[in-house]
Amino acid sequence: MKIKEIDIFKYKDYRKLLNDVFEHQKATKRNYTYGKWAEQIGLSSISGLTMILKGQRHAGKSILDKLVVNLELDKKEEDYLRKLVKIQKQAKDDQELVVFLMDNGNVNQDNDLEDKNRPIEFRWEMGLLREATKWNDLKEDNLWLNNKARFPSSYKNYGEVLEDMKDKKLITYSDGALKINNDYIPSKVDSRYFKHLHNDFMAFAKDSYQIDFNLRSLEYRMIVVKKEDVAKAKQRLIELLDIFVSEFDTNSSSSKESDVYLTALQFFPMTK
Repeated sequence: MKIKEIDIFKYKDYRKLLNDVFEHQKATKRNYTYGKWAEQIGLSSISGLTMILKGQRHAGKSILDKLVVNLELDKKEEDYLRKLVKIQKQAKDDQELVVFLMDNGNVNQDNDLEDKNRPIEFRWEMGLLREATKWNDLKEDNLWLNNKARFPSSYKNYGEVLEDMKDKKLITYSDGALKINNDYIPSKVDSRYFKHLHNDFMAFAKDSYQIDFNLRSLEYRMIVVKKEDVAKAKQRLIELLDIFVSEFDTNSSSSKESDVYLTALQFFPMTK
């Protein structure tokens, strides 16, 4: 690396690396611009570089080859950068997954894992039972739990899942009742399993159309969002969902007074 102050091996996001390279050059060279850097790299236009830096596209092989030369990377540094770019593409910029794959040195080409090995942290049954512990009349009985649930468990019966959750300390007893363990520290799990949980939720969303209209809400809007505003829009949706949860999530009610609800926000492009 021609910039000795930058250690490429500390990075788990190649865009952060490239932005830091630019900021270093800008701080040490008068009137340094994206256009100047693009010219030095050997790009025909500035847009190819800025779109990568802003997260609007990934670095292709041609640009990556030019960056390796421009940054004067040795073989070890070059291999690391190419691996990082490859993993970020496959992980679709899921930062937790990128870190996991970089640390474990394993790239799964099809980005898929067997459902039978899915950890409990990515089981919807766990989420349902975790929220059910907020009921003050929760019964640790499989028949009772099964009668309360609208959807049958495809994993284990609810009673068994509850026992697994207790074994893993996801829930613990407090004043004689099961409660969410706020001190629980999850073990490192492969976040690619989220794909299976997502598919479960999509199946529930399809079936939810049959639920009484007065008990559910299915709202859809199509809008046009500038590519430069996508990250901001995603963050805003998270903030809105957090506000919704803080207003309506209750920790003190019975199973007769309340139900466990799935709240979901989807935001994805319909065009390309």
